This record gives sequence, C-alpha cells and structure tokens, in this order.
Amino acid sequence: MMLAVIGTVLAAPAPISVSYSTVVDMHISEIMPVFLSDELNHEWSPSLASHSQIFTREHGMLAHQLYKLPWPLGTRDVLLSCERKTSPRDGVLTSECRSVDNAGSIVPISNGATRMELSHTAWRIEALSDERTRLSLSLEMPETVAAGVPKNVVRYCQTRSLKDSVSNLIDAIKRLDLPAHESFLRWRRSSVALKAARRPQRSSRGASASTLFAYA
Repeated sequence: MMLAVIGTVLAAPAPISVSYSTVVDMHISEIMPVFLSDELNHEWSPSLASHSQIFTREHGMLAHQLYKLPWPLGTRDVLLSCERKTSPRDGVLTSECRSVDNAGSIVPISNGATRMELSHTAWRIEALSDERTRLSLSLEMPETVAAGVPKNVVRYCQTRSLKDSVSNLIDAIKRLDLPAHESFLRWRRSSVALKAARRPQRSSRGASASTLFAYA
C-alpha cells in the first residue's frame, strides 16, 4: 500500500508529493467491505505487521501501524490522525490522514523502528455510472523522509507505488469476494440496477477505524 511510498523522492526543497487515479469496472459497494475493514488491511498490504487504535484526549482516536519493509527501508511505524467522510449525494467517500505532532510522546517509537512522518494522505473513491468506480490516491511527506533512500527505491515510489497499492486492493477484493456493502448499494444506481444488484447478504467482518495506508 502506501507503505511502499515511504521511500519517496530524493531530498528536495519542496515536500514530496505523488498521486494516482484509475477507474475500475466494479461498483463502489463491492470495494467498501475490504477498504473499510481494518481487520483486512493485511490482505492488501503484505508489509503491514500490526495495526492498532489508540484514543487520546488531545487528538481523539489515532491509528498506529507498524510495517516490516525490505532492506534498506527496514521497520517503520507511523501514528496518524484520520478522518473519513461520505457524500451519498455526490457518490464520494474520502479518507484522509496526517501525522500527529509530538507523536513520540503519545506512542513511543516501536523497538528497532524508524518513525515516518506523513504530511497528508488521501483516498478519494467515487461511484460512477455503469457499475464503475474511480479510485484516487495521493500522498505528501517532508523531503527529509527520503534521506538515505537508494535512487531505485525513489524511482519506484515516484512511478509505481501508488498504482501498486490500488492494484493490491482490487486483487484482494476479487480474491475475498465478500458481499457488497449495504450502505453503498444505492450509490449511482437506478432502482432497476439496485434490484438486480441485491442478493442475500452474508455477515462479513466489520471494522472501521481508519487505516492509514489503507487510507493511503
């Protein structure tokens, strides 16, 4: 997922920013059971070692994730404040996260890990006509995050990492084949299309605290 992006770009004066967008032949209600489930993050983020929710008086609920990444990136963790919004009228769900100031005083850095700082991560998932969905993912981080990162890793992060994150999500959705999410069944559908889409719903694994790289 976005974890791959942690190696982004060589040091530069401006923040590091990358983005990716694509349209898939899949209704948004098919995407949401996996996207919204913290419990299923590992299905499309193979480097995710752990995910937990931490409540704080100052920041509310925070998301802490630990990633086991290939050399030379090693183990990285991140502590984020996330916000999710839905607009059924516009057919859009957004999920945005950013690192918390003084995170080390809230949650100590995991043993042997390097803490990442993410200025902003954002997923935008938009229901389209004809059972299609547009998925957009963007990421911004300080240029200091890239210090010491090999050029080949930087190039991958700039050109492929976000696309791979979206591809991993779609592959997991197809592999798990979960029931459509009831809350999104009506989005961008006519009454006829909605009737055709309905089927007996199995209970699926729920969850929903924000996930960062699943958020972006």
